[in-house]
Amino acid sequence: MKKKIIIIAAAIAVASILLAASFAACSLNEAKAPSSSDTESATLELPTHLSPDEQQESESDSDSSLATEPQTEQTSDTEESPKDSDNIDSESSETEPTPALSLDYISHGNGTCSVSGIGNIVDSYITIPLRSPDGDVVTSIEDGAFCGNEFIRAVEIPSTVSYIGDMAFSDCSELVYISVDKANKTFCDVGGVLFTSDMTRLLAYPSASGASTISIPSSVIKIAPMAFFECNNLKTIEYQGTAAEWSKIAIGEMNYGLFSTSIICADTSK
Repeated sequence: MKKKIIIIAAAIAVASILLAASFAACSLNEAKAPSSSDTESATLELPTHLSPDEQQESESDSDSSLATEPQTEQTSDTEESPKDSDNIDSESSETEPTPALSLDYISHGNGTCSVSGIGNIVDSYITIPLRSPDGDVVTSIEDGAFCGNEFIRAVEIPSTVSYIGDMAFSDCSELVYISVDKANKTFCDVGGVLFTSDMTRLLAYPSASGASTISIPSSVIKIAPMAFFECNNLKTIEYQGTAAEWSKIAIGEMNYGLFSTSIICADTSK
């Protein structure tokens, strides 16, 4: 009887041990296995890891992107520079237009004007036009307009000019000839010498005329100032009137050429 009790107690003890071991094993497995919520939380918190190749490729793309942006700005600056340079070259290449060659004019405000100077003309043969560049009719030549000029050799006066001021062509050291349009009703020329059309006034004798003798009609009653200034080639004046008439001619100032010539009057030529 005692023996049976001992066997039963031993069996119960073994069963208890086995049951305890089984329970402990289950508890250990549950402790090792994470719950689904822990797994989800762990998955959300873990960073995404790239493979070494992928990480290198990503870094290369990032570096390329960073390097490209400054290059884009540099390219933009480079593109603008030529434009600015072109503008500078364009502005520097622009020059003021060369003014047209023209005499100097004074407008009278009524559609007419007068010639007042040589302007920017460099030609030695001057043709005074009928109209100024502004369209005004040229009706006069101002006092001293060409006085002292050193390169004019010939001047042509148009038919519209009705007034020529004193000393307009005086002391023109190279002036050889003055001509007047035949349609001019106020002035005329005789052998390159300028007279009024009624031959009462001698206005200008060209300083560089090669003639050694000039004939002055008896109708002349006035010789303009400086009409015979520096006439180095002139040697003789043949006056067609009498000596008494010559003495009555009003001779303007600075006609030094008259004093160095021989004046032969009609009544003293014999």
